[in-house]
Parts: sequence; C-alpha cells; structure tokens
Amino acid sequence: MITLTRRAQTFNGEFIRVADSWQEKLVKAGIKQDLYWRELDTGTIVATGGKTRSINRCYRIELDSGEIIYFKRYLYLKPKPQFWMMPSKAAIEVWGYNLLRKMGLETPEVIAYGEHRRLGHLHAAFVVTKEVINTVDMEKFAHDTWYFLPKPEQDRIYRQLSQQIMHIAQTMHAHNFYHHDFKWRNILVQKNGDDYKAILIDGPRASIKHLRKARGELVDIAGLARIAKFYLRRTEQLRWLRDFCGDSDKAKILFRKIQKYMSTREPVDPRPTSSAIDP
Repeated sequence: MITLTRRAQTFNGEFIRVADSWQEKLVKAGIKQDLYWRELDTGTIVATGGKTRSINRCYRIELDSGEIIYFKRYLYLKPKPQFWMMPSKAAIEVWGYNLLRKMGLETPEVIAYGEHRRLGHLHAAFVVTKEVINTVDMEKFAHDTWYFLPKPEQDRIYRQLSQQIMHIAQTMHAHNFYHHDFKWRNILVQKNGDDYKAILIDGPRASIKHLRKARGELVDIAGLARIAKFYLRRTEQLRWLRDFCGDSDKAKILFRKIQKYMSTREPVDPRPTSSAIDP
C-alpha cells in the first residue's frame, strides 16, 4: 500500500510511485515511466467520465500473473486552474484510503500513483488499485440480486450491510473525515458464505473538515439516501437515521434536511420495476 500526502506531488514533469512488489508487473502492463500511462488503452473500460476538457477512464486489467487491477486515469486536455499546485483527484483518493485504513476501515489496496504537471498545472494523473475479490458495487447488487430475494433474506442482508455502513459513516465523521461521494455505487458488497461485507471505495473529493462539519455529514448521508429512498420504506430510513444520530429528534431534523438537499438532485428510479414502496 503506497502512501501520499494531500498535495501536488511535483511542480514540473512526471511523478510515479509504485509498491515494490508490483514494479515489474505494472511495467509489463504498460504502466511505467516516460508517460506511457497517458496513452494506455488496455483491458476493459468499466467507468467513464469527464466533460469537454477532461477525459476520465477506469480500466479493469488482467495481468500476466492472473491478478486483476483497476487503472483509473484523469487526462486534462486543457489544464484546470483549480488544480494548479493542488492535489489531483487521484492523489486525494490515495490519501483518503490511507486515512481510512488508519481508522481501521477496510479499503482497496493502492499499488501505484502517478501525475504529470507543467509548471504546476495538472495535465494527467492516475491511481492503480488491486481488485477486491468477489465484490460488486451496492447499487448493482441491489438492482440485480437483493431486489429479487425473499423478504426474510432481504431483511437479513439489509441488517448486515446497514450496520456496517453506519459504522463506516460514524467512524469517518468521528475523525472529521468526509467522503463527499458516499453513494451506493462507491460501496462494494463482498459475499463470504452467507455473510456480506461493505467496503468503501473512491473518494476523489474527500477532505478533513474542522468547520462546517454538519454540511459534510449532510452531503455524505444524502448520498446514501439518493438510492435508499427507492428500496427502503420511510420508517426504515428514519430508524437508520435515529441509530446513526442516537436521537429521534436529531434524526427527524436530518431527514428533513436531506429531503431539501435532494429536492434539486432527484435521481431516476434505479429499481428493475417501477413498483412503489409504501411510505
């Protein structure tokens, strides 16, 4: 697991850090010095993003050894002023994973990081993580699997995952750490026999907040609520918030704030069918 501070890693040129045991494997995959990684287009694209001036891609790559890695690259066609001598999204992700591990939370293993700058301006950055085996993101898990299970099994799995997600949120916030993208698609569900584990991923906007902590909490919990509102009854949502806050009145206040926050961010119903859940 490599470590980074939350800052720009170089002023000019290329910076790369690779975990010792992965050097040779990544070189063979094309992730190596002299900006080869900027043009790398191999494996399977599993996520895309970016707007006019940026191209973001995440590749799933199977190495010669049979191991699976995820190579996420941010490429800026025109440097953005906000990244001048500021940490890249990829660097923030590495920094966040390290802090989460120090808190005792499980995260993917970061095995490489790199960035390219010209006079402080960020032109590209990447992060490589090792696959967390036998996992699927929670949004896909709910859509493809959980939704079709018998109600007793749904309830059992919900209790397991919801308690773990609550523990993750409470632990982060107790350390003044806010993920800012705490959504179902950024939580992996790992099946181990009959048990299920929740593992937090991503976090390119994560930060430590000593002021406006209530705002950070609201953004994180509202991220969970965007999809939860379609799969869980209102009573279940309020019960989770009550346990999270430790107080029914605080839970109701937070619930109302979440509804207001999401009023302009209404997501499309993600369920396989349009059947409504009773309030």
